[in-house]
Amino acid sequence: VMVVMLEGLAEIGRTGNFSLGQRINPLKKLLNHPDVGVAAAAATNLGAWQLKGADPDLLEILGDSTRAASVRRAASISLGQLRASTAAETLRKFAFEGDPADRYFAVFGLAEDNAADASKAAAELLVFEPGKTDPVAMVQAFTRRNKGADFLIEALENKKPHPEVLNRLSDYHRRTGQLPRRLAQIFQTPVPRSLSALLIKENRKKLTAAVDKDGDPVRGEKVFRRKELACFSCHAIGPIGSHIGPNLVAVGAAAQTDYMIEAILEPNKAIAQHYENKLIQLADGRIHMGSITYKSDKEVVIRDSAQGGKEVKILMTDVRKMKPMPSLMPAGLADQLKTRGEFLDLAKFVSVLGRPGPYANDESPVIRKWKIAPGSADKPPASDTPWVTAYSMVDGLLPDEDLGPDEIIYAQGAVDVQVAGSVKLLLNSPKGLKLWIDERPVNDLTAPLDLAAGRHTFTFVIQRDQRSASGLRAELTTPTGSPAKYQPEGGL
Repeated sequence: VMVVMLEGLAEIGRTGNFSLGQRINPLKKLLNHPDVGVAAAAATNLGAWQLKGADPDLLEILGDSTRAASVRRAASISLGQLRASTAAETLRKFAFEGDPADRYFAVFGLAEDNAADASKAAAELLVFEPGKTDPVAMVQAFTRRNKGADFLIEALENKKPHPEVLNRLSDYHRRTGQLPRRLAQIFQTPVPRSLSALLIKENRKKLTAAVDKDGDPVRGEKVFRRKELACFSCHAIGPIGSHIGPNLVAVGAAAQTDYMIEAILEPNKAIAQHYENKLIQLADGRIHMGSITYKSDKEVVIRDSAQGGKEVKILMTDVRKMKPMPSLMPAGLADQLKTRGEFLDLAKFVSVLGRPGPYANDESPVIRKWKIAPGSADKPPASDTPWVTAYSMVDGLLPDEDLGPDEIIYAQGAVDVQVAGSVKLLLNSPKGLKLWIDERPVNDLTAPLDLAAGRHTFTFVIQRDQRSASGLRAELTTPTGSPAKYQPEGGL
Protein backbone atom coordinates (compact mmCIF):
# COMPACT_ATOMS: atom_id res chain seq x y z
CA VAL A 1 0.00 0.00 0.00
CA MET A 2 2.78 2.41 0.89
CA VAL A 3 4.50 1.78 -2.47
CA VAL A 4 1.28 2.58 -4.36
CA MET A 5 0.84 5.81 -2.36
CA LEU A 6 4.43 6.88 -3.01
CA GLU A 7 4.10 6.10 -6.73
CA GLY A 8 0.96 8.25 -6.86
CA LEU A 9 2.78 11.04 -5.01
CA ALA A 10 5.61 10.91 -7.57
CA GLU A 11 3.12 11.23 -10.44
CA ILE A 12 1.68 14.38 -8.82
CA GLY A 13 5.21 15.74 -8.35
CA ARG A 14 6.04 15.28 -12.03
CA THR A 15 3.17 17.56 -13.06
CA GLY A 16 4.95 20.53 -11.50
CA ASN A 17 1.63 21.99 -10.37
CA PHE A 18 2.24 21.50 -6.66
CA SER A 19 5.04 21.97 -4.17
CA LEU A 20 6.11 20.08 -1.06
CA GLY A 21 8.15 23.06 0.03
CA GLN A 22 11.09 21.61 1.89
CA ARG A 23 9.26 18.71 3.51
CA ILE A 24 12.16 16.45 2.64
CA ASN A 25 12.85 14.66 5.91
CA PRO A 26 9.88 12.22 5.84
CA LEU A 27 10.98 11.02 2.41
CA LYS A 28 14.64 10.82 3.41
CA LYS A 29 13.75 8.60 6.35
CA LEU A 30 12.11 6.14 3.96
CA LEU A 31 15.32 5.75 1.93
CA ASN A 32 16.44 3.10 4.44
CA HIS A 33 13.08 1.35 4.70
CA PRO A 34 13.49 -2.45 4.87
CA ASP A 35 11.02 -2.85 1.99
CA VAL A 36 13.04 -2.31 -1.19
CA GLY A 37 9.95 -1.08 -3.08
CA VAL A 38 9.30 1.63 -0.48
CA ALA A 39 12.94 2.76 -0.47
CA ALA A 40 13.02 2.96 -4.29
CA ALA A 41 9.72 4.88 -4.41
CA ALA A 42 11.02 7.35 -1.80
CA ALA A 43 14.16 7.94 -3.86
CA THR A 44 11.99 8.49 -6.95
CA ASN A 45 9.96 11.16 -5.15
CA LEU A 46 13.05 13.18 -4.24
CA GLY A 47 13.70 13.77 -7.92
CA ALA A 48 10.07 14.01 -9.03
CA TRP A 49 9.46 16.81 -6.53
CA GLN A 50 12.87 18.49 -7.17
CA LEU A 51 13.63 18.57 -3.45
CA LYS A 52 16.79 20.56 -2.79
CA GLY A 53 19.33 19.07 -0.43
CA ALA A 54 18.54 15.49 -1.43
CA ASP A 55 21.69 14.96 -3.50
CA PRO A 56 24.05 13.87 -0.65
CA ASP A 57 21.70 11.05 0.39
CA LEU A 58 21.10 9.99 -3.21
CA LEU A 59 24.81 10.01 -4.00
CA GLU A 60 25.47 7.83 -0.98
CA ILE A 61 22.93 5.27 -2.23
CA LEU A 62 24.33 5.39 -5.78
CA GLY A 63 27.80 4.52 -4.51
CA ASP A 64 26.64 1.79 -2.12
CA SER A 65 27.03 -1.63 -3.80
CA THR A 66 25.10 -3.29 -0.95
CA ARG A 67 21.85 -1.50 -1.83
CA ALA A 68 19.25 -3.14 -4.08
CA ALA A 69 19.53 -2.46 -7.81
CA SER A 70 16.08 -0.84 -7.99
CA VAL A 71 16.97 1.61 -5.19
CA ARG A 72 20.34 2.57 -6.74
CA ARG A 73 18.66 3.05 -10.13
CA ALA A 74 15.94 5.27 -8.63
CA ALA A 75 18.54 7.30 -6.73
CA SER A 76 20.56 7.86 -9.90
CA ILE A 77 17.51 8.97 -11.90
CA SER A 78 16.52 11.42 -9.17
CA LEU A 79 20.04 12.82 -9.10
CA GLY A 80 19.79 13.53 -12.80
CA GLN A 81 16.42 15.19 -12.33
CA LEU A 82 17.74 17.47 -9.57
CA ARG A 83 20.31 18.82 -12.02
CA ALA A 84 22.57 20.04 -9.21
CA SER A 85 25.99 20.88 -10.65
CA THR A 86 27.96 18.75 -8.18
CA ALA A 87 25.62 15.79 -8.70
CA ALA A 88 25.90 16.09 -12.50
CA GLU A 89 29.71 16.03 -12.31
CA THR A 90 29.65 13.01 -10.02
CA LEU A 91 27.19 11.16 -12.26
CA ARG A 92 29.40 11.73 -15.28
CA LYS A 93 32.50 10.55 -13.39
CA PHE A 94 30.69 7.44 -12.12
CA ALA A 95 29.36 6.65 -15.62
CA PHE A 96 32.78 6.62 -17.28
CA GLU A 97 35.16 5.44 -14.54
CA GLY A 98 35.48 2.49 -12.19
CA ASP A 99 33.70 -0.82 -11.90
CA PRO A 100 31.25 -1.53 -14.77
CA ALA A 101 28.50 -2.51 -12.30
CA ASP A 102 28.72 0.92 -10.61
CA ARG A 103 28.98 2.73 -13.93
CA TYR A 104 25.79 1.03 -15.07
CA PHE A 105 23.66 2.72 -12.39
CA ALA A 106 25.14 6.17 -13.07
CA VAL A 107 24.05 6.00 -16.73
CA PHE A 108 20.38 6.27 -15.69
CA GLY A 109 20.92 9.59 -13.93
CA LEU A 110 23.22 10.97 -16.62
CA ALA A 111 20.56 10.19 -19.24
CA GLU A 112 18.16 12.54 -17.43
CA ASP A 113 20.54 15.47 -17.86
CA ASN A 114 22.71 14.62 -20.89
CA ALA A 115 21.45 11.75 -23.05
CA ALA A 116 24.26 12.19 -25.57
CA ASP A 117 27.00 11.62 -22.98
CA ALA A 118 24.99 8.89 -21.27
CA SER A 119 24.66 6.98 -24.55
CA LYS A 120 28.45 6.93 -24.96
CA ALA A 121 28.85 5.50 -21.47
CA ALA A 122 26.09 2.96 -22.13
CA ALA A 123 27.68 1.85 -25.41
CA GLU A 124 30.96 1.18 -23.61
CA LEU A 125 29.17 -0.91 -20.96
CA LEU A 126 27.15 -2.97 -23.44
CA VAL A 127 30.30 -4.66 -24.75
CA PHE A 128 30.92 -6.21 -21.30
CA GLU A 129 29.29 -9.36 -19.89
CA PRO A 130 26.25 -7.92 -18.05
CA GLY A 131 26.49 -10.06 -14.92
CA LYS A 132 23.78 -9.00 -12.46
CA THR A 133 23.06 -5.73 -14.25
CA ASP A 134 20.10 -5.38 -16.59
CA PRO A 135 21.05 -4.19 -20.09
CA VAL A 136 17.37 -4.10 -21.06
CA ALA A 137 16.60 -1.49 -18.41
CA MET A 138 19.58 0.58 -19.51
CA VAL A 139 18.48 0.55 -23.16
CA GLN A 140 14.93 1.42 -22.06
CA ALA A 141 16.33 4.56 -20.43
CA PHE A 142 17.07 5.78 -23.97
CA THR A 143 14.19 4.35 -25.99
CA ARG A 144 11.68 6.04 -23.67
CA ARG A 145 13.22 9.47 -24.22
CA ASN A 146 12.90 11.77 -27.19
CA LYS A 147 15.87 11.13 -29.51
CA GLY A 148 17.40 8.85 -26.87
CA ALA A 149 17.45 5.87 -29.23
CA ASP A 150 19.19 7.97 -31.91
CA PHE A 151 21.95 8.89 -29.47
CA LEU A 152 22.43 5.25 -28.49
CA ILE A 153 22.48 4.03 -32.11
CA GLU A 154 25.19 6.57 -32.95
CA ALA A 155 27.23 5.62 -29.87
CA LEU A 156 27.05 1.90 -30.72
CA GLU A 157 28.54 2.39 -34.18
CA ASN A 158 31.62 0.14 -34.58
CA LYS A 159 30.97 -1.48 -31.19
CA LYS A 160 30.16 -5.18 -30.71
CA PRO A 161 27.74 -5.82 -27.83
CA HIS A 162 28.45 -8.84 -25.66
CA PRO A 163 26.63 -12.05 -26.78
CA GLU A 164 24.64 -12.17 -23.53
CA VAL A 165 23.58 -8.54 -24.08
CA LEU A 166 22.41 -9.53 -27.56
CA ASN A 167 20.44 -12.45 -26.12
CA ARG A 168 18.68 -10.35 -23.51
CA LEU A 169 17.85 -7.45 -25.84
CA SER A 170 16.66 -9.67 -28.68
CA ASP A 171 14.51 -11.61 -26.23
CA TYR A 172 13.08 -8.32 -24.89
CA HIS A 173 12.24 -7.15 -28.41
CA ARG A 174 10.67 -10.49 -29.26
CA ARG A 175 8.43 -10.20 -26.16
CA THR A 176 7.48 -6.52 -26.52
CA GLY A 177 8.42 -5.18 -29.97
CA GLN A 178 9.68 -2.08 -28.12
CA LEU A 179 13.01 -1.52 -29.86
CA PRO A 180 13.13 0.87 -32.82
CA ARG A 181 14.03 -0.92 -36.04
CA ARG A 182 17.68 0.18 -36.16
CA LEU A 183 18.28 -0.79 -32.52
CA ALA A 184 16.52 -4.12 -33.07
CA GLN A 185 18.96 -4.82 -35.90
CA ILE A 186 21.96 -3.97 -33.71
CA PHE A 187 20.81 -6.34 -30.95
CA GLN A 188 19.59 -9.11 -33.24
CA THR A 189 21.13 -12.48 -32.45
CA PRO A 190 22.54 -14.33 -35.48
CA VAL A 191 20.20 -16.93 -36.99
CA PRO A 192 21.99 -19.80 -38.81
CA ARG A 193 19.04 -20.25 -41.17
CA SER A 194 15.78 -18.37 -41.30
CA LEU A 195 12.79 -20.69 -40.97
CA SER A 196 10.58 -17.60 -41.31
CA ALA A 197 12.05 -16.79 -44.72
CA LEU A 198 11.58 -20.35 -45.92
CA LEU A 199 7.95 -20.44 -44.76
CA ILE A 200 7.17 -17.05 -46.32
CA LYS A 201 8.45 -18.37 -49.68
CA GLU A 202 6.14 -21.40 -49.49
CA ASN A 203 2.92 -21.43 -51.47
CA ARG A 204 0.44 -20.04 -48.95
CA LYS A 205 -2.44 -22.33 -49.97
CA LYS A 206 -0.25 -25.42 -49.59
CA LEU A 207 1.09 -24.19 -46.24
CA THR A 208 -2.47 -23.54 -45.02
CA ALA A 209 -3.54 -27.02 -46.10
CA ALA A 210 -0.54 -28.51 -44.28
CA VAL A 211 -1.48 -26.69 -41.05
CA ASP A 212 -5.09 -27.90 -41.29
CA LYS A 213 -4.10 -31.49 -42.12
CA ASP A 214 -0.84 -32.12 -40.26
CA GLY A 215 -0.80 -29.55 -37.45
CA ASP A 216 -1.33 -30.95 -33.94
CA PRO A 217 -2.90 -28.48 -31.46
CA VAL A 218 -1.79 -30.56 -28.47
CA ARG A 219 1.85 -30.23 -29.50
CA GLY A 220 1.15 -26.66 -30.62
CA GLU A 221 0.02 -25.60 -27.15
CA LYS A 222 3.33 -26.85 -25.75
CA VAL A 223 5.19 -24.78 -28.37
CA PHE A 224 3.07 -21.72 -27.56
CA ARG A 225 3.91 -22.03 -23.85
CA ARG A 226 7.69 -22.04 -24.34
CA LYS A 227 9.24 -19.19 -22.37
CA GLU A 228 11.59 -18.23 -25.20
CA LEU A 229 8.64 -17.45 -27.47
CA ALA A 230 7.10 -15.22 -24.75
CA CYS A 231 3.65 -15.43 -26.35
CA PHE A 232 1.85 -14.58 -23.09
CA SER A 233 3.84 -11.32 -22.89
CA CYS A 234 1.66 -9.84 -25.64
CA HIS A 235 -1.40 -12.08 -25.91
CA ALA A 236 -4.03 -13.47 -23.56
CA ILE A 237 -5.84 -16.77 -23.90
CA GLY A 238 -9.15 -16.06 -22.24
CA PRO A 239 -8.48 -14.45 -18.82
CA ILE A 240 -4.70 -15.01 -18.62
CA GLY A 241 -1.83 -13.22 -20.34
CA SER A 242 -1.16 -9.70 -21.54
CA HIS A 243 -3.61 -7.31 -23.18
CA ILE A 244 -1.00 -5.69 -25.45
CA GLY A 245 -2.21 -7.73 -28.43
CA PRO A 246 -5.62 -9.24 -29.18
CA ASN A 247 -7.00 -12.08 -27.08
CA LEU A 248 -6.27 -15.23 -29.06
CA VAL A 249 -9.53 -16.91 -28.07
CA ALA A 250 -11.41 -14.16 -29.91
CA VAL A 251 -9.02 -14.17 -32.88
CA GLY A 252 -9.05 -17.95 -33.29
CA ALA A 253 -12.85 -18.05 -33.16
CA ALA A 254 -13.19 -15.45 -35.90
CA ALA A 255 -10.16 -15.86 -38.18
CA GLN A 256 -9.30 -18.46 -40.80
CA THR A 257 -6.09 -20.50 -40.76
CA ASP A 258 -4.42 -18.45 -43.51
CA TYR A 259 -4.89 -15.27 -41.44
CA MET A 260 -3.22 -16.90 -38.41
CA ILE A 261 -0.29 -18.01 -40.59
CA GLU A 262 0.16 -14.48 -41.93
CA ALA A 263 -0.11 -12.99 -38.43
CA ILE A 264 2.80 -15.16 -37.25
CA LEU A 265 5.03 -14.84 -40.32
CA GLU A 266 4.31 -11.27 -41.42
CA PRO A 267 2.78 -9.42 -38.47
CA ASN A 268 2.76 -6.01 -40.17
CA LYS A 269 0.36 -7.36 -42.82
CA ALA A 270 -2.17 -8.69 -40.34
CA ILE A 271 -2.61 -6.13 -37.56
CA ALA A 272 -5.95 -6.63 -35.82
CA GLN A 273 -8.30 -3.64 -35.76
CA HIS A 274 -7.96 -1.50 -32.60
CA TYR A 275 -4.46 -2.91 -31.97
CA GLU A 276 -2.56 -0.60 -34.32
CA ASN A 277 0.69 0.41 -32.64
CA LYS A 278 1.20 4.11 -31.88
CA LEU A 279 4.08 6.09 -30.41
CA ILE A 280 3.18 9.08 -28.23
CA GLN A 281 5.92 11.56 -27.42
CA LEU A 282 5.25 13.84 -24.46
CA ALA A 283 6.38 17.42 -23.99
CA ASP A 284 8.76 16.37 -21.19
CA GLY A 285 10.56 13.92 -23.51
CA ARG A 286 8.97 10.72 -22.21
CA ILE A 287 7.58 8.19 -24.69
CA HIS A 288 4.67 5.74 -24.56
CA MET A 289 4.07 3.00 -27.13
CA GLY A 290 1.08 0.75 -27.62
CA SER A 291 -2.47 0.71 -28.96
CA ILE A 292 -4.91 3.52 -28.25
CA THR A 293 -8.10 2.46 -26.48
CA TYR A 294 -9.70 5.92 -26.18
CA LYS A 295 -9.05 9.34 -27.63
CA SER A 296 -10.84 12.69 -27.27
CA ASP A 297 -9.94 16.35 -27.56
CA LYS A 298 -8.88 16.34 -23.89
CA GLU A 299 -7.13 13.00 -23.33
CA VAL A 300 -5.85 9.80 -24.85
CA VAL A 301 -5.65 6.37 -23.22
CA ILE A 302 -2.92 4.04 -24.46
CA ARG A 303 -2.38 0.37 -23.63
CA ASP A 304 1.33 0.80 -22.79
CA SER A 305 3.32 -2.18 -24.08
CA ALA A 306 6.28 -1.40 -21.81
CA GLN A 307 3.97 -1.86 -18.81
CA GLY A 308 2.42 -5.16 -19.90
CA GLY A 309 -0.60 -3.55 -21.53
CA LYS A 310 -1.53 -1.32 -18.57
CA GLU A 311 -3.80 1.52 -19.67
CA VAL A 312 -2.19 4.93 -19.21
CA LYS A 313 -4.22 8.15 -19.42
CA ILE A 314 -2.45 11.13 -20.99
CA LEU A 315 -3.72 14.70 -21.28
CA MET A 316 -3.66 15.94 -24.87
CA THR A 317 -1.99 19.15 -23.63
CA ASP A 318 1.03 16.99 -22.67
CA VAL A 319 1.26 15.31 -26.11
CA ARG A 320 3.89 16.68 -28.47
CA LYS A 321 3.69 14.09 -31.24
CA MET A 322 1.71 10.96 -32.08
CA LYS A 323 2.68 8.66 -34.94
CA PRO A 324 1.98 5.12 -36.20
CA MET A 325 4.56 2.40 -35.63
CA PRO A 326 5.13 -1.14 -36.95
CA SER A 327 3.44 -4.05 -35.18
CA LEU A 328 4.68 -4.77 -31.67
CA MET A 329 4.90 -8.41 -32.69
CA PRO A 330 8.37 -8.61 -34.24
CA ALA A 331 8.97 -10.40 -37.53
CA GLY A 332 10.98 -13.61 -37.42
CA LEU A 333 9.04 -15.29 -34.60
CA ALA A 334 9.21 -18.62 -36.48
CA ASP A 335 13.01 -18.46 -36.28
CA GLN A 336 12.63 -19.42 -32.61
CA LEU A 337 11.12 -22.74 -33.70
CA LYS A 338 13.14 -25.86 -34.41
CA THR A 339 11.31 -27.29 -37.43
CA ARG A 340 8.59 -26.63 -39.98
CA GLY A 341 6.51 -29.21 -38.09
CA GLU A 342 6.60 -27.06 -34.97
CA PHE A 343 5.28 -24.15 -37.00
CA LEU A 344 2.42 -26.29 -38.31
CA ASP A 345 1.56 -27.31 -34.74
CA LEU A 346 1.70 -23.74 -33.40
CA ALA A 347 -0.42 -22.34 -36.23
CA LYS A 348 -2.94 -25.16 -35.74
CA PHE A 349 -3.22 -24.44 -32.02
CA VAL A 350 -3.91 -20.71 -32.39
CA SER A 351 -6.32 -21.34 -35.28
CA VAL A 352 -8.57 -23.65 -33.21
CA LEU A 353 -8.63 -21.49 -30.06
CA GLY A 354 -12.14 -20.34 -29.25
CA ARG A 355 -13.78 -22.86 -31.59
CA PRO A 356 -16.12 -25.64 -30.40
CA GLY A 357 -14.22 -28.56 -28.93
CA PRO A 358 -11.36 -28.93 -26.44
CA TYR A 359 -10.05 -25.40 -27.15
CA ALA A 360 -13.37 -23.55 -26.87
CA ASN A 361 -13.60 -20.44 -24.72
CA ASP A 362 -14.07 -21.75 -21.17
CA GLU A 363 -15.29 -19.23 -18.60
CA SER A 364 -15.59 -21.70 -15.72
CA PRO A 365 -13.98 -20.36 -12.49
CA VAL A 366 -10.70 -22.24 -12.74
CA ILE A 367 -7.52 -20.76 -11.24
CA ARG A 368 -5.38 -20.21 -14.31
CA LYS A 369 -2.79 -17.64 -13.21
CA TRP A 370 -0.31 -18.99 -10.68
CA LYS A 371 2.82 -18.02 -8.82
CA ILE A 372 5.25 -20.90 -8.28
CA ALA A 373 8.09 -21.27 -5.77
CA PRO A 374 9.98 -23.96 -3.84
CA GLY A 375 7.88 -24.75 -0.76
CA SER A 376 7.69 -26.15 2.73
CA ALA A 377 5.16 -28.76 3.81
CA ASP A 378 4.70 -27.18 7.24
CA LYS A 379 4.29 -23.44 6.79
CA PRO A 380 2.92 -20.80 4.39
CA PRO A 381 5.36 -18.87 2.17
CA ALA A 382 7.49 -16.08 3.64
CA SER A 383 7.24 -12.50 2.39
CA ASP A 384 10.51 -12.81 0.44
CA THR A 385 9.51 -16.01 -1.41
CA PRO A 386 10.98 -15.95 -4.98
CA TRP A 387 7.81 -16.39 -7.04
CA VAL A 388 7.72 -17.21 -10.76
CA THR A 389 4.52 -16.69 -12.78
CA ALA A 390 2.97 -19.70 -14.50
CA TYR A 391 -0.28 -20.26 -16.39
CA SER A 392 -2.64 -23.21 -16.68
CA MET A 393 -3.24 -24.81 -20.05
CA VAL A 394 -6.48 -24.22 -21.94
CA ASP A 395 -8.10 -27.17 -20.12
CA GLY A 396 -7.22 -25.53 -16.77
CA LEU A 397 -4.39 -27.87 -15.77
CA LEU A 398 -1.16 -26.41 -14.45
CA PRO A 399 1.19 -29.06 -15.87
CA ASP A 400 3.76 -30.85 -13.76
CA GLU A 401 6.63 -29.73 -16.02
CA ASP A 402 5.90 -26.09 -15.13
CA LEU A 403 6.38 -26.72 -11.40
CA GLY A 404 10.18 -26.82 -11.46
CA PRO A 405 12.54 -29.46 -10.08
CA ASP A 406 11.73 -29.33 -6.35
CA GLU A 407 9.77 -32.09 -4.62
CA ILE A 408 7.68 -29.63 -2.55
CA ILE A 409 6.17 -26.68 -4.39
CA TYR A 410 4.06 -23.65 -3.52
CA ALA A 411 1.43 -22.84 -6.14
CA GLN A 412 -0.45 -19.64 -5.35
CA GLY A 413 -3.48 -18.19 -7.13
CA ALA A 414 -5.89 -15.39 -6.23
CA VAL A 415 -9.68 -15.18 -6.20
CA ASP A 416 -11.71 -11.96 -6.10
CA VAL A 417 -14.93 -12.47 -4.12
CA GLN A 418 -17.64 -9.96 -4.96
CA VAL A 419 -20.36 -11.47 -2.73
CA ALA A 420 -19.45 -13.40 0.41
CA GLY A 421 -20.59 -16.98 0.75
CA SER A 422 -19.69 -20.64 0.68
CA VAL A 423 -17.65 -22.21 -2.14
CA LYS A 424 -16.17 -25.63 -2.82
CA LEU A 425 -12.98 -26.68 -4.55
CA LEU A 426 -12.99 -29.16 -7.42
CA LEU A 427 -9.45 -30.57 -7.64
CA ASN A 428 -8.03 -33.07 -10.10
CA SER A 429 -6.88 -34.83 -6.90
CA PRO A 430 -6.62 -33.61 -3.29
CA LYS A 431 -3.97 -36.21 -2.52
CA GLY A 432 -0.56 -34.74 -1.65
CA LEU A 433 -1.99 -31.21 -1.30
CA LYS A 434 -2.17 -28.76 1.60
CA LEU A 435 -3.87 -25.38 1.38
CA TRP A 436 -3.73 -22.00 3.04
CA ILE A 437 -6.33 -19.35 2.20
CA ASP A 438 -4.55 -16.08 2.87
CA GLU A 439 -2.59 -17.24 5.98
CA ARG A 440 -5.28 -19.56 7.33
CA PRO A 441 -4.72 -23.32 6.97
CA VAL A 442 -7.55 -25.39 5.45
CA ASN A 443 -7.83 -28.79 7.09
CA ASP A 444 -10.39 -30.36 4.74
CA LEU A 445 -9.98 -29.57 1.04
CA THR A 446 -13.29 -31.29 0.22
CA ALA A 447 -15.43 -29.28 2.67
CA PRO A 448 -17.20 -25.99 1.79
CA LEU A 449 -15.12 -22.84 2.34
CA ASP A 450 -16.66 -19.64 3.72
CA LEU A 451 -15.13 -16.65 1.94
CA ALA A 452 -15.66 -12.99 2.87
CA ALA A 453 -15.86 -10.36 0.16
CA GLY A 454 -12.45 -9.22 -1.10
CA ARG A 455 -9.30 -10.70 -2.59
CA HIS A 456 -8.07 -14.03 -1.26
CA THR A 457 -4.85 -15.92 -2.02
CA PHE A 458 -5.05 -19.71 -2.33
CA THR A 459 -1.63 -21.20 -1.58
CA PHE A 460 -1.34 -24.89 -2.32
CA VAL A 461 1.57 -26.97 -1.09
CA ILE A 462 2.20 -29.72 -3.63
CA GLN A 463 4.04 -32.74 -2.24
CA ARG A 464 4.86 -34.37 -5.53
CA ASP A 465 5.88 -37.78 -4.25
CA GLN A 466 2.40 -38.13 -2.69
CA ARG A 467 0.36 -36.96 -5.68
CA SER A 468 -1.87 -39.39 -7.53
CA ALA A 469 -2.33 -36.95 -10.42
CA SER A 470 0.01 -34.96 -12.60
CA GLY A 471 -0.07 -31.19 -12.24
CA LEU A 472 -2.81 -29.20 -10.52
CA ARG A 473 -6.28 -28.14 -11.59
CA ALA A 474 -8.33 -26.08 -9.13
CA GLU A 475 -11.88 -25.02 -9.97
CA LEU A 476 -14.34 -23.26 -7.67
CA THR A 477 -18.01 -24.18 -7.53
CA THR A 478 -20.99 -22.78 -5.61
CA PRO A 479 -22.91 -25.12 -3.28
CA THR A 480 -26.69 -25.07 -3.54
CA GLY A 481 -28.12 -22.06 -1.72
CA SER A 482 -24.85 -20.12 -1.42
CA PRO A 483 -25.01 -16.47 -2.54
CA ALA A 484 -21.27 -16.37 -3.29
CA LYS A 485 -20.05 -14.61 -6.43
CA TYR A 486 -16.35 -14.78 -7.30
CA GLN A 487 -13.80 -14.75 -10.09
CA PRO A 488 -10.27 -16.19 -10.17
CA GLU A 489 -7.71 -13.49 -10.89
CA GLY A 490 -6.29 -13.40 -14.42
CA GLY A 491 -4.00 -11.06 -16.31
CA LEU A 492 -0.25 -11.12 -16.88
